[in-house]
Amino acid sequence: MLKNFIRCCSGFLLIIIITLQLNSCASLSSIYDNDYPLTSRTVKSKTTGLTLRVPQGWREVDNNDDGFIDLWLVNSTNDASIVLTPFNSEAQLNSRVKSDLDVIKDFYLSYINASHKKIIIRQEEVFEHAQNKFEAIEYENSGGYKRDVIFRSGNSYHVLTAYSSGNYSKEELFGIQNSILTSIRYPD
Repeated sequence: MLKNFIRCCSGFLLIIIITLQLNSCASLSSIYDNDYPLTSRTVKSKTTGLTLRVPQGWREVDNNDDGFIDLWLVNSTNDASIVLTPFNSEAQLNSRVKSDLDVIKDFYLSYINASHKKIIIRQEEVFEHAQNKFEAIEYENSGGYKRDVIFRSGNSYHVLTAYSSGNYSKEELFGIQNSILTSIRYPD
């Protein structure tokens, strides 16, 4: 009887462990939520083939004459945007240098520090989702706040930028950004 009880408990414990492992693989390990509702509508980047789902109350803007932006999403009141851009760096282009997300993030930080005079970096974060690593840089500049999330797809690096002039809370906007990150599908 004791053997049956131990066998039953060990089977139950195994089910709990497997469930916890599966949930930890599927969730995003960021400091911001990722439960903002997304529509079933998917949009595709212009240069890389990445697809993602559009957040509820947001729309895609196709005003990309210069080709710098892969995807541009704005909210219904046009005071917040989320932009996907490719990021090309010397580390990525030089085949002798082994590119790493940390190196790319440091290079990107030096770029934004050089190109923006008055930024204040508030938070840096590393998190994962479905075996993909993300590096986030949260900062303020004149007129609002931004969070750039750098990630890799194949041999390319991308930046998903969330920006608001202040009508969204940071927590909500960056939660929307995280929800989009969980919906990204990479090309085969």
